[in-house]
Amino acid sequence: MTFPSTNMAYRCTVSNQTYLKPCAGLKDWLEMAAKRTGDPLLAAVSSMPIVKCKQNAGTDAIGVPLGVCDRCYSRARHRRRGKAGDAAQGAELAARHFTS
Repeated sequence: MTFPSTNMAYRCTVSNQTYLKPCAGLKDWLEMAAKRTGDPLLAAVSSMPIVKCKQNAGTDAIGVPLGVCDRCYSRARHRRRGKAGDAAQGAELAARHFTS
């Protein structure tokens, strides 16, 4: 087992990338992993980027936690805002056109 108790990693369901979650105990775990230089699994896992999970999405078939990373969540939020802004601007232009 890579993590002692809490799973500190997840896979983003949008980008399909695997990340470490910034959480309690991660710093200590990374220090422990750095000391065990002969373990390729610890080396691989500890080299993953640390990115906040913004939205949990359960687990996959083998128990890997799933979620949406901060990067993908922010991109989607900006896209939604842009579409909402475009729709509001279009409605405002249409209202001005018909009232003039």
